Amino acid sequence: QRQVSPRQFPFAQGAIALLTNPSNPDSSLTYEELLSLCRGVQPGPKGFSGVVLENTASGISHYLLDLLGQSSFSGPVYALADKSEIFEYLKANPGALALVDWAEFSDSDDRQRQEQLREFARVGITRPADSTQYGYLYPDQYSLQDNRYPLQRTWQFASSSGRSDLGLGFASFV
Repeated sequence: QRQVSPRQFPFAQGAIALLTNPSNPDSSLTYEELLSLCRGVQPGPKGFSGVVLENTASGISHYLLDLLGQSSFSGPVYALADKSEIFEYLKANPGALALVDWAEFSDSDDRQRQEQLREFARVGITRPADSTQYGYLYPDQYSLQDNRYPLQRTWQFASSSGRSDLGLGFASFV
């Protein structure tokens, strides 16, 4: 049995974006309202009836459960098989709020993704009440660079080799 503990190395910043149907009258949430909606506290924020995620084993799901301090979802949180199902669900349910990885839409040169993003409304979110406020924020390179966006997360590379190797070299390169 090996006695090597995995080491983690941060290599990128990511964010979770909030999207909704363009006909939803609400385009913003406070951080606390998002957590209340995910916990199923009634009444939920006006304009939002539930949260939809890609799947319960995704990084977004685990991140949200950590924020909630729970091991499973208790509110109106639905997991769908993939992003195409999420987008169809958003189109059919104006009160739905989708949590998606912003990395898929952050490339402004990708016409297909930008056209897909135009079909939905982005939802702004505040920082937690006990932190410095900057109004309603959206994930973009500036709010991530300044560590202002509240649903920001650090991507980690894990190495259990116990020495410098090809994988660690790749993580250093990135």
